[in-house]
Amino acid sequence: MSENAPEYAIETEGLTKVFRGTFSSRELRAVDDISLRVPVGSTYGLLGPNGAGKTTFVKMLLSCTHQTAGRALVFGRDTREAKARRPIGYLPENHRFPTYMTGYDMLNFYGALSGMDAASRRKRIPELFNLVGLDERAHNLRLGKYSKGMLQRVGLAQAMIHSPRLLVPDEPGDGVDPVGRKHIRDVLQALEQQGVTIFLNSHLLGEVELFCREVAIIQKGKLALSGTVEA
Repeated sequence: MSENAPEYAIETEGLTKVFRGTFSSRELRAVDDISLRVPVGSTYGLLGPNGAGKTTFVKMLLSCTHQTAGRALVFGRDTREAKARRPIGYLPENHRFPTYMTGYDMLNFYGALSGMDAASRRKRIPELFNLVGLDERAHNLRLGKYSKGMLQRVGLAQAMIHSPRLLVPDEPGDGVDPVGRKHIRDVLQALEQQGVTIFLNSHLLGEVELFCREVAIIQKGKLALSGTVEA
């Protein structure tokens, strides 16, 4: 690592998100004063039951929602800066890709949004289809015809299209059979070996145990525990 390279891919200090009712004074502290450090090149799991605040935490990293208090950095940059988000690849839970698009067209579209030129997209897209285990029939098949498992695979390809330094998969094994989940883990492990930081968001303890080396557990918006998976 160079002298000026950041030590942490993700760093938060007192990160808090409070949702307030429009017509009442009620408040919901979805994320409550979370301080977390994710080292560059690590495989890190964010674990907790549904509704614990995991996705809200991730959305603040992506600046899809803004924090009420605290700060979040990605590779040393404030996440509210556009440049901070460029090295991130994100696979959202319950994604809604345009169903009228073919798999190839969707990846081409998201690659263009990520700033890739046409020649780079033409080279990268077939590589990604092969990497995530989708055969040539999937290239020109409309997404509305994809199974849920196929959608997860092409969604992962979308997150990887611009070769991100930080990959944030949100429940990547959702709707995928055991063989497919193993394949996705293999893809993520190959990225880890290339130095990509993986920040895996899941409610499945088994998935996190099988893949991640470090873990943070969130309960009711608060950080309950963090450390190595072994510990």
